[in-house]
Amino acid sequence: MPEFLAIPIKSSSLTYEPYQFSGESYFFWLWRVEIDGEVFSKTMSPIQASDARVERYGCTNCGVAGDGTGFYAVRRLGGRVVWIYEELLDFETVREFENLPEFFVFDRNDYGAMLGAGSDAELPELTMSEMRTLILRYLPPASLGLYINPECPYDPSGSALLKHVHLVLSGSGDITPVSEPPERPIEIRIGLDLPGAPECCWFVGKNDAGTCAMFAAFPKLPCWLGGQQIATAFDTPGIERLLPQGEN
Repeated sequence: MPEFLAIPIKSSSLTYEPYQFSGESYFFWLWRVEIDGEVFSKTMSPIQASDARVERYGCTNCGVAGDGTGFYAVRRLGGRVVWIYEELLDFETVREFENLPEFFVFDRNDYGAMLGAGSDAELPELTMSEMRTLILRYLPPASLGLYINPECPYDPSGSALLKHVHLVLSGSGDITPVSEPPERPIEIRIGLDLPGAPECCWFVGKNDAGTCAMFAAFPKLPCWLGGQQIATAFDTPGIERLLPQGEN
């Protein structure tokens, strides 16, 4: 059997500690929540694995769910559960790339166990429209490209590829998860002119249906994607010369 590349996106851990929040004549429960050992919220409204919306900052005046702030949409995507800052799914909302909220990925097998109640099977699936929106939100501007690896003489900074992918995915067409990943994908890294020197990390290859890609970092989406737009975005001379020829 061929060995396929596992999805190289680490799932986050989630821990919480319930506590009673007291007022003059009332009390209610809130959670102190950590993701990957870092404090996510000290006043989060309690949630279950089946909740399609989580409230990062619960209302400390009344404790009523929905009266707080910092809402995240919760979606299923294959074997993962993702938390997405809700405003980002509205493409009319303007946010600077450098100030985008974190996008969280959890393992579905662990998600229910971490929360202790509810079933993630009841969560809505991430739609094609939402996938496109997230990719475009977290795709860096071409002006941030510093270098590309493997090196490309036509595009030494990676800016042309960033611009091309953004242009193509901004248009109409299909983007769909694929169940059969490529057997021998290539890894593309684009250095970014940002604090900490982060990199885009993308994998591109071909299966029997054509070109498919996975965005592991900048943007981050834990699945293999195919469809006409993905093919158009990555069927470029610079990438074609790097792909293994003959077998997929």
